[in-house]
Amino acid sequence: MWKYTRSESEQTEASTEDDPTDWMTTGYEPNPLKLLQTLVFMIHPNTVVRGTAQLFGSLVVFVRYRGHLPTPSEYETTVDYTLPFRGEWTVHSGSPDPDYSHSWFPVQQRYAYDFVKTDEQGQTHDGTGGPESFYCFDEPVTAPADGTVIRSLDGHRDHHRTTGWLDPLQYRLAGNCVVIKHAPAEYSFLGHLKQGSVCVSEGDTVSRGDEIGRCGHSGNSTEPHLHFQVQDNPRFYLSASLPLQFTEIAVEGRDGDTESRERAYIHCGQLVQNQVRRFSPGSESNR
Repeated sequence: MWKYTRSESEQTEASTEDDPTDWMTTGYEPNPLKLLQTLVFMIHPNTVVRGTAQLFGSLVVFVRYRGHLPTPSEYETTVDYTLPFRGEWTVHSGSPDPDYSHSWFPVQQRYAYDFVKTDEQGQTHDGTGGPESFYCFDEPVTAPADGTVIRSLDGHRDHHRTTGWLDPLQYRLAGNCVVIKHAPAEYSFLGHLKQGSVCVSEGDTVSRGDEIGRCGHSGNSTEPHLHFQVQDNPRFYLSASLPLQFTEIAVEGRDGDTESRERAYIHCGQLVQNQVRRFSPGSESNR
């Protein structure tokens, strides 16, 4: 709603701020009717219930951690995680920096990431329309580390609109999703998967790099993308997302320079890919 209500001077000032993703062009198309959609979703019973659950869950997490939540300077995962895909992708949102966090509050998504794929012009799609026009749609999504699948949900449709409209028939925030246990209090959560693509079941053992599904546009999604996070609880609403460094990755920044790093945090606006050669060949980047 903020984009429709702030003054022209505030919008001008905001546009001059350093935005690490300003080189990207997503499928979002401005439309005043989307303000009405936002208002409707704010009072929709399903949204109210999920919002209340996140708020209540955040309070539970704060109590559980006695107000001192995990931070990058104090917390380190016990498992080494690789990026949950093959080839080069773009970090659309997410960072350990609060100013660029996916969602600093509620705490369930504080250190989450949204990944897309972009072309040389920074476009996330080829302009032909529909989910299939997005470069990340139907791309393999992989396990970021060895583990056991503890939740596997499919059957949620992929919304046919991809220009910023939310699916009015959504009934799960993450749409089709998979949760994998990697260690005590470390679970990866992969959401918005393509309908019918989830290829693992609860109880399955997976290895790093195994395909668990395909990138989709299900749930609370404005365009096809992959939502990924590591959390401390198998239940999303009662979890705190955890800061994590990815292992053996190549990172390309705005200056165009690419660095290979053994372990590194990633930030929105970066191009990232795995350097671990454990994947089957044949999946190339669209860039």
